[in-house]
Amino acid sequence: MIIDDMVKVLAGDEAPEDIKHYMTLLSLFGLSTVTNNARVSIEVPTDKAVISANVYNLCVASSGTGKSRSLSYLEDLMLKEADDYLKVKGKEYLDKADPFDMESVNKLVSEGVRVAPMFKSATDAGIGALRSIMDVVGIYGVNIAIDEIGSVLTKEYDMLSDTLLNVFDKGNSKPNLRRSTGVKATVNPIPHSLMMFGSATMLFNCKPEVESSLFSLLEAGMCRRCCFAVVETKTNKYTLDYSGETKTKIDYISNRIKNIAVDLEQKVLVPSEECAKFYSNYEMECRDASTYISEFNTLNIIYVQNKHWLALKLSGIIAASEMSETIELEHFKKAVEIVDESYNHLNSIVNRKEKYEVLVDYLLDKGTTESEYTLTKELPFYKEIKNKRQFLELAKGYAYDSNITLQIHDKRNITFYSARGKTKTDLDKPLMFSYSTDMSEGYYTNTEGTWKDFYKVLSADGLCYSAHSFKGNKRSNEAALTGFQLIILDIDGGVDLETAKILFDEYTYLIATTRNHQIEKKGIIADRFRIVLPMEYALDLEADTYTQMMKNMFDDLPIEVDRLADIGRMYFSSKDCEHWYNEGRLFNADKYIPYTQEEETYKKESTRLSKKNINGISQWVIRNQGIGRNQSLIKLALLLVDKGFSHSEAKEEISRVNEQFDTPLSKSELERTIFKTISKKEEREIEEDDEDDYYEEDEFYKVDK
Repeated sequence: MIIDDMVKVLAGDEAPEDIKHYMTLLSLFGLSTVTNNARVSIEVPTDKAVISANVYNLCVASSGTGKSRSLSYLEDLMLKEADDYLKVKGKEYLDKADPFDMESVNKLVSEGVRVAPMFKSATDAGIGALRSIMDVVGIYGVNIAIDEIGSVLTKEYDMLSDTLLNVFDKGNSKPNLRRSTGVKATVNPIPHSLMMFGSATMLFNCKPEVESSLFSLLEAGMCRRCCFAVVETKTNKYTLDYSGETKTKIDYISNRIKNIAVDLEQKVLVPSEECAKFYSNYEMECRDASTYISEFNTLNIIYVQNKHWLALKLSGIIAASEMSETIELEHFKKAVEIVDESYNHLNSIVNRKEKYEVLVDYLLDKGTTESEYTLTKELPFYKEIKNKRQFLELAKGYAYDSNITLQIHDKRNITFYSARGKTKTDLDKPLMFSYSTDMSEGYYTNTEGTWKDFYKVLSADGLCYSAHSFKGNKRSNEAALTGFQLIILDIDGGVDLETAKILFDEYTYLIATTRNHQIEKKGIIADRFRIVLPMEYALDLEADTYTQMMKNMFDDLPIEVDRLADIGRMYFSSKDCEHWYNEGRLFNADKYIPYTQEEETYKKESTRLSKKNINGISQWVIRNQGIGRNQSLIKLALLLVDKGFSHSEAKEEISRVNEQFDTPLSKSELERTIFKTISKKEEREIEEDDEDDYYEEDEFYKVDK
C-alpha cells in the first residue's frame, strides 16, 4: 500500500515501532489534506450518510523526534504536485463563482485570509472566514498542523473544543451565538483535518492548566475523534537521502497522491458488501469490548466505543490512496490495525507518569544529590506544586513500590534530594565483594564466586575481604565504590552462637567463627564470629549514607556487635573457622537507610512500642515479623529463655508482645503452641539436670564403696 511506502520513506526501514506509528499517522494526515481539498467523502454502510474522509491526530513526541523535518518531507516531496494541481483547480472554480459571492470573498482576502493546502496555526475567527471562502470555491478543506499544541492549548481552547469538534464528522458547523466575526455561515460541508504535535514536557510537566485543558478537550469529544501516537524514542537519527531508489519511490508516491486530486475529486467512496458486513460486526465488537473497561477509565471507554468510526474514516483515506472508489475489506482491516495501535498509545497518555513519578525518575537518572533550586530550575512543574508535603509523600510511595531508594534530608536549611535504584539479588550469580592478601593494596573485585562458595573466602588462609570494591584496587573509604549487597556483622562476644542463629533463623545467612573464637581476649573467653546477610536488593549508597545506615542497624539489633561502620572496612579470614549456612528470606535493609520513608516508618513503630515499654528482643521480633505470628512468638520464647528469663517471665512477656499484633493469638492458642514449646524446653532442661545428678550420685557411690 502507498501508505506503507510513505512510512518507509519518512521513517526508514530500521525505525523503532513508535516512530513508525507516528509516521503512519503523519502520512494519513498528509493524505487526508488531499482528500479534504478534493472533497472526497465516504458513505457510512449502516445509514448511508456521507462523512468526510479526514483524520485528527495527537502526537506526543519530544524534541529530536524530527517532527518539523518529517512534515517538511511530506509537504515538499509528496504533496506538492497535488497542491499545485489544486491551486489551479481552485482558481478555475473562483473564476466561475457568482459575482455576489465573490464580493464577500474579496473582502476576506483583503483582510488577509488566504486559502492554502495546510495551515500551521488557526483561530476560531480565522477558520470561520476560511470556511466562508471555501464555501464559494467548492473545493479545498481546512487542514491544520499545530506544532507544540501545549503552547496554544489554553488560548485556542474554544476553537479546538467547539469548532473543530463540530465539523469532524461531516464538515458542517452548527451556528454558535457567541461568534461575532461577521462572517456568513457556510452552506456546504467543508472537511477538516488536524495534526497536533506536542511534547510531554509542555503538555504534562509545565503548567497544570495546560494538562487540565488537554484532558478536558479529550473528554469533551476530541478523544473519540483522534488517533494517538506517543514517541518514547528520544532521538530519531534517520535522515532522508533524496536520491536513487528513494527518489524514484518519492516520485511515484507524489504522482499517486496527485491522482487522488485529479481522479477522485468530489467522489463518494462506498464500502464493498464484504467490508460493510465486517464494519457492522466490528461496531458491535467495539461496543461489547467497552463494557469490560472500568467505569473510571472514561477516555478508554469513549475511544473503544468509537473505534469503528475512526477506522471507517481511515479506511476511506487508504482506499483513496490506492485510487479505489470502493473501500475494500483489506482497506478497512488496515485501518483497524492503525486504530488499535493508536489505542495503545492513548493508554500511554491516560496512564502517563504522574509528576511525583517524574521527579523520582529525574533524580534516578541524574544519580546525584539535588537541591530545591535545581528541581525548580530543571522541572518546570515543580514550582507550581501547591502542597509539597503531600506531593513528596506520593513520591516516596512511588519510589518504594518501584524499588528505588529516595532520600530527602535538610542540611543547613536546604533540602536535598537523591534517588538510587535497587537491583534484586540473585545468589546464583557472582556476589559483590572484593578480596586481597594485603590489608590495603590489591583488592580484586569478585567475578566468579557465588553465595554457596562464599564460605571459602571466610575460611581462606591469610585473606582480607570487604563488602565493597575499590577504585584502583586500593582499599580506603574515599576509593570505595558505592554498590554492595552483603551486610557483615562482627560479633566479638556478648552473644553466643546459638542465640544468634535463633535471632536470624528466618533469613538466609552464613555464620563463621573468627580467629579469636573461644580464645581468651582481654581476659574473656567467648563465641566470636561473623554473620553475613545477603540483602534482598543490592544498594548503591554514598559513604556517609552507608555509615549512617549501618549505625541505624547496630542501634536496632538486640545484640552487641562491633560498631565500626566505615564503607571501606575489611575483615580477616580464618582458616580454622567453622561455618553454618541457613536458607530463608533475604534481608531487607531499606528500613535503615537514612532520610527515607522506610526509615521514618520503622522508627515510628519503634517509638510506638517504646511508649508501651516494649524494647530489646521483643521489639525486634515484632518489627521484623516476616514469618507469621506463631513463628515470631516461638522465636521470642527461645530467645528470652536463652537470655535468662524464667519460664513464667517469658510467658508474661510473650503475652504482652502478642497484644501488639493486629490480630493477636487467643489465650488458648498461646497455651497450645507457644507456651507448650516453653514447657517442653523446661522439661528437657530438667531431664538434663536429673541426668547430671544421677551421674554425680553414681560417682560418690563408687567412692564410698
